[in-house]
Amino acid sequence: MVGSARGLSRSVASMAMLALLLLALAQSLGVGQESVSAYGEGEDVRRIANKLQCPVCEGTSAADSPSPVAQGMRDKIQEMLADGRSEKEIMSFFVAVYGDFVLREPPKTGLAAAVWWVPPAAIAVGLGLVYTLVWRNRRRKNAPVLSPASLGLADGEIERYRERLREEMEERGG
Repeated sequence: MVGSARGLSRSVASMAMLALLLLALAQSLGVGQESVSAYGEGEDVRRIANKLQCPVCEGTSAADSPSPVAQGMRDKIQEMLADGRSEKEIMSFFVAVYGDFVLREPPKTGLAAAVWWVPPAAIAVGLGLVYTLVWRNRRRKNAPVLSPASLGLADGEIERYRERLREEMEERGG
């Protein structure tokens, strides 16, 4: 009887340990928790603020910036979301206030569209150039080898030409 009680307590202890491990894993993965950023905002606020450039901090999103301006932007996003505004409306508001530079991803219209189409076009042109060079090189390798006979010259004529070439090179100091 003592042996079975000991086995039962080990089993309960094992189950309790497994439950604690699963609970710790769920906690570390954030299961059942609303995602909140370091500044206390929800996931929607962070997602939208991540698309906006902080006007004060160079190269930092409004979501990651500790500046008061970025905090104000996050507060305004939270307020607009609470009012039922869409992400597009919120982004348009910030563009109206700060201009296009507030967007971390440039608009794909007008002159800014060049940012999107020039790199792929340059890659395509480069690949076309490489293909053309490889194709030409292959054609040269497959070209017939020229011989004196294929040019309609006798062997003696080629030798006379080579001798004359050597003489001229010696006269010029070569």
